[in-house]
Amino acid sequence: YTVIVYFITSFGKHYLQNYSPAYLVNATSCLFGSIASGLVAATVYEIVTNLRQDEKDEAAVQLSSSIAAGLMCAFSPLVWQYNTSAEVFALHNLFVASIAFALAKYNQRKHSPREIVIGASLCGLSLTNQHTAILLVVPVGAWVLISSTIERKKLIVLSFVSFASGISCYVLLPVFDTMFPHAGSWGNVKTARGFIHHFLRKDYGTLQLWSGGGNNATEDMITRTMSWVTDFTMHQLCHPGLLLFLVLGCTSVCSR
Repeated sequence: YTVIVYFITSFGKHYLQNYSPAYLVNATSCLFGSIASGLVAATVYEIVTNLRQDEKDEAAVQLSSSIAAGLMCAFSPLVWQYNTSAEVFALHNLFVASIAFALAKYNQRKHSPREIVIGASLCGLSLTNQHTAILLVVPVGAWVLISSTIERKKLIVLSFVSFASGISCYVLLPVFDTMFPHAGSWGNVKTARGFIHHFLRKDYGTLQLWSGGGNNATEDMITRTMSWVTDFTMHQLCHPGLLLFLVLGCTSVCSR
C-alpha cells in the first residue's frame, strides 16, 4: 500500500497538480473498493452459474443475485468507511475479493496451472499488505492442495514459486529504505534483525488479531469476536441491500 501511495502521489505532483496528495490517495481507496465490490459480484455470479449450469433460463436470477451481493458489499457501512479512508483496508478488501474470485475460477478448472499461478501469486501479494489475509490464504491453499487434479509435485512447485513471487515485494523494503532514507515506522529494515522484526509485525503483535493480550488486557479474543459478530449482523447487513439479497435468494430457491 505504501509503495502504491508513493507512486500515486509522485504521479500527481507531475500530472495532476490541481489535486492534493490526500485527495489522490483517498480516490485510490475508492477505486480499490469499487473493484473489490465488482469482484464480489463476479464471484457470486461464477458460483451461482456453476451451481445452476443446467438451468439456462435462470440467467436473470444469477445476474440479479450477483449484483445484489456486490451492492451489499459496496454499501456496507464499514466497507464504505474503508473505501473513503487513506488506509490499507480498501486494498486488503480488493486482495480478499480477488482471491475469492480466483478460487471460484479454480473450482471450475482444477486441472489448470494458470489458475494456480494467479491464485498463489495473489495470496503472496495480499500478505505484503495485511497479515490478516492469512486467515483466508491458509484454508484456500489447503483446499487447492487437497482438490487439485494436477500432479502433486508440479502443483507444489507451481504454488511455491507463485506464492514466493507475490510475497517477494517485501524485498522492496530495504531497497526503498536505502534509496529514500527517511524517518518512519518501518524501523531499520536494512538489517536482518530489523527486517524480520517488521516482517513478523512485532510492533503490533505477531499474529495478534485483537486488542487483548498481557496482564493489562481489557478484552479477550472471545469478547472481540462476539463484538464483531454483533456488528456484522446488526449494523453491516442492516441496509436495503440485505432485503434485496434475501428476496432474490428466496426467489432463486423457490424457482428450483
